[in-house]
Amino acid sequence: MLNRLNRYIVSEILGPLGLGFLVYTFILLIRFLFQSAEMIIRRGLPVSIVGRLLLLTLPNIVVLTLPMSLLFGILIAVGRLSSDSELVAMWASGVSLLTLYRPILMLSGFFTAVNVLLMVYALPWGNHSLQELRLEIMSQTVAQQVQPRVFYEEWEGKVVYVFEVPPGEKRWKGVFLAESLPSGQNNQITIPD
Repeated sequence: MLNRLNRYIVSEILGPLGLGFLVYTFILLIRFLFQSAEMIIRRGLPVSIVGRLLLLTLPNIVVLTLPMSLLFGILIAVGRLSSDSELVAMWASGVSLLTLYRPILMLSGFFTAVNVLLMVYALPWGNHSLQELRLEIMSQTVAQQVQPRVFYEEWEGKVVYVFEVPPGEKRWKGVFLAESLPSGQNNQITIPD
């Protein structure tokens, strides 16, 4: 009877947990897309690169949505069992509260272990790969965006000014690089022809 009861409680949790996981993950992915929309549109990134950006963002999102969806699933399942008086019936038939909450604790322990593994292994890998991809995107498209005799302030804290770009070449002539944030030191680099 206890195995059947454990399976029943777990099945009551897994439905809302899966729904919550999908909804929360979708909401955070859409938020990431809105934050990255300017970069995606401005640089005209292909769908494959946008897909890689989303894929590399998933570990960062999943470590947040997994605990939220587990809590959502537990609250919905226990609330439904309580509203249908199933918890009262189980308690009246001699099932203790510890027995009722054992599958919840086991499920919580399992998802805690999964989340810890994601945080220790997948999250650093995803963040590192995402930063490399962003740097690659910026370095590939910066030559297209920097116009001669226009201050380019896309990089945080830096200003680039290119004096000349010969027609048909990707090489810059006369580059001025300076820090745009006030600091004790004023670092400027000028590269002539």
